[in-house]
Amino acid sequence: MRLGLTATLFAAACTTLEPPTINGELSARLDSRASALVTLNGDHPWLPPDSLDEWSERREEALLQLRIAVGLEPMPPKPPLKSSQQLIAERDDYNVFALRVESLPGHWVTGNLYLPKGEGPFPAVLCPHGHWPEGRFTDRADLVERELESGGESDPVAARYHLQARCVQLARMGCLVVHYDMVGYADSTAVSHTEGLTSAAAQLWGVSHLGLQTWNSLRMVDHLVERRDVDSTRIGITGGSGGGTQSFLLAAIDERIRAAFPAVMVSTEMQGGCVCENGPYLRLGTSNIGISALIAPRALGMTGADDWTLHIEEHGLPELKQVWSLYDRADAVEAKCFPQFGHNYNAHGRARMYAFMARHLQLESVTTESGFEAIPPARLSVYADSPRPEERDASEVFNWWREQSERATPPLLALESFDFSSWSERVQRELKVMLNTALPAEVAAKESSALPCEGGHAESLTLERSEDNSHVHALWVRPENWNREVRVIASPTPWSDQLSPERWKELLSEAHANANDGLLFVDVLGVNANLETRFDDSRSGYEGYTTGYNRTLIGERVHDILTAISYARSLPEIERVHLAGLDRAGPWASLAAALCSEDLTSLCTNRSWDFHELSDARHPDFLPSALRLGGL
Repeated sequence: MRLGLTATLFAAACTTLEPPTINGELSARLDSRASALVTLNGDHPWLPPDSLDEWSERREEALLQLRIAVGLEPMPPKPPLKSSQQLIAERDDYNVFALRVESLPGHWVTGNLYLPKGEGPFPAVLCPHGHWPEGRFTDRADLVERELESGGESDPVAARYHLQARCVQLARMGCLVVHYDMVGYADSTAVSHTEGLTSAAAQLWGVSHLGLQTWNSLRMVDHLVERRDVDSTRIGITGGSGGGTQSFLLAAIDERIRAAFPAVMVSTEMQGGCVCENGPYLRLGTSNIGISALIAPRALGMTGADDWTLHIEEHGLPELKQVWSLYDRADAVEAKCFPQFGHNYNAHGRARMYAFMARHLQLESVTTESGFEAIPPARLSVYADSPRPEERDASEVFNWWREQSERATPPLLALESFDFSSWSERVQRELKVMLNTALPAEVAAKESSALPCEGGHAESLTLERSEDNSHVHALWVRPENWNREVRVIASPTPWSDQLSPERWKELLSEAHANANDGLLFVDVLGVNANLETRFDDSRSGYEGYTTGYNRTLIGERVHDILTAISYARSLPEIERVHLAGLDRAGPWASLAAALCSEDLTSLCTNRSWDFHELSDARHPDFLPSALRLGGL
């Protein structure tokens, strides 16, 4: 194998050569990242911080990641709230109302308000219901006997209407309670629970069922804060299963929540199986434990059962205790497993929650649940006595959300004055999360192999990042009269395909290379393999099940380019580093340069495509939320 170089025209003196071949064993290892996908199942350990300083830095980054994942970075403008409530049942110590709140124009959050009798303001508790078949209207008449026999319930009415039981008891304890619908359940039917916000376009704009439900929960907090009968310093939230997911997500984002009690959801095992519990970037490098840790030092309570939460007391709670202990608040986080019961939010879990809320919302007393008169599900409906308004469907909700993002990201050239520094800082900060990478501090060259070369030096390298042991194959070519400048070259084809004399002359021109530049060709992940189906096919129909846990393929490629740049920067007596992206690799290079612009002298690239052209979320260049930043 021979590479020809001269000091005057790079590659002009190339002789016929055999292209280098990559060892098969090495190729398989380099591509191992493509097959080792993290999924919502399996083990999801989380490493707690050792100090408050460490946690403060990690917490800020994790909150940004969470806001991006739910499509709330930047936060869309909040329209003025519209709401209405209508009395549907009067009891001795509380009244029940049908409630609806407009969270965005033409989209209503519906539910029931349980209002204690007496003088407020009252502490308030939000109750998202979770994936019970009928949601807020759940009636378990066919399961009452089983629940009583198991000991999970002791009262037949509570066994049948366990969601109402929770709301009634909290109201009797003095809390204003809002039991509201998940998207697609009960009265909230304008948008399906699982379809309509999972398209490639929705993902490019960061719109999802996960985000819509979180937005709805935020707007319900806004509604509580505006009410004169609510003490806004004492707001809690509790839900079971999918309602537990809503509970810890909202509490992590919104510090107005002072106490959160997600039941039978938080664990180091299964992370949530619905589209409303998953989305791009949500659990990259973290888990439900890590997200729940963002609630600290506010109060967090959890329950487990004979399901994926069975080991919460041994795996999860100790790590959370360590976080809360940094604030001297270890007593404000708790978990209790009831292994004798399956997945539930039964009387035992509810009793644990009542004591928790009483302690952290400063309620005067805790009483055991007593009998109550249930309300027939049909009567609970917000529209039992009033007509349903016109509502936005999924496409219209998406359009509204996209319009808010477009307003937050106007075309740069259309602005008379533009704060580039702030814009650049925002783009770098968010891209670092979306691509899940950064310029590494240390890169080592492994398995170096010299190649015969006239007029210079050439070697095949395996570059390894110390922090994650990821590998990338590269070719380093240094002319005899090297000018101490390096041009890193990324291409959509392997560097071994570039080695004909004719092709090298073309490369010099395409990369704007000087004859004395050193050239570092990098084979990013997948250029020599078909990785376009790198998705969790056990959860078909929504790519967020994969990109919520794994770096995107384009992120992997940017990751490898940054590895090569870092290696180039570490070469002895280096003066300048340039970056070139050829053909479809041009945008990869642009993204890498955006994350390390201070370390590069120049960027040579073509914009051969843009994100708005990608209509398939499984395209290898797909990057969720890219259009929220304005695209390329």
